[in-house]
Amino acid sequence: MNATNATSATTAATANALNTANDYTIRNLTSTGTGNFTGTLTSSSTISAGGNITASGSITAGNGLSVTGAISATGAISATGALSASTFSVSGGTVTSGAPTITMVDTDGSTFGMHNNVNGWYIINGSSAACMSVDQSGNFNAVGNVTAYSDRRLKKNIVTIDGALNKVSNLRGVYYNRVDDENNTRRTGVIAQEIQEILPEVVKSNKDLKTGEEILSVDYGNIVGILIEAIKELKLEVDVLKGKIK
Repeated sequence: MNATNATSATTAATANALNTANDYTIRNLTSTGTGNFTGTLTSSSTISAGGNITASGSITAGNGLSVTGAISATGAISATGALSASTFSVSGGTVTSGAPTITMVDTDGSTFGMHNNVNGWYIINGSSAACMSVDQSGNFNAVGNVTAYSDRRLKKNIVTIDGALNKVSNLRGVYYNRVDDENNTRRTGVIAQEIQEILPEVVKSNKDLKTGEEILSVDYGNIVGILIEAIKELKLEVDVLKGKIK
């Protein structure tokens, strides 16, 4: 099926593929995945629909891609301009937009978006204010609180940590500089390999996205439990010493 008239009054269409050099507005288009385009929906300009766009291949727009319904593809979804839809669904592909912001609107009208620029990647609210961000070095920032699950109902085999004071005494806090930090910022923290020998439960192994090398990381938040028990053990020793002095 070919269409070159941007003012076409088509309200619904079913085709193997659609390849148009101009804007084409439709209500619903389902690509069956057969024919010369193998299920690909392509336009060198804008693709716009009042309903859904579904393709068994990829969906590509040379300009903007906008529908009031859902955009769904088994391949990649890509637009040089802005991407706009009630929902995006991609299987085995990527969603790419040449515009710096992708906005998502819920059924209740609330909006959230993803914004990208040279400084990093952002989640923005309905007022276009950043809620959280990740910079090019992987540093994460949140405007509000960052919380993790801790509900008793989600846990089993709960046992109080013993020998906590002795374990904490063997931990080492360090100053250090990251080898990949051009600003050579002085930081504080711990060494994952050292922590692993004492408290392996808080050390995780992750693959470096750049090199593929296995890199150790520390779940700093989960060190809190052993610190709490260490303080309680220390308090008990202090209370005993106070009693002897009296």
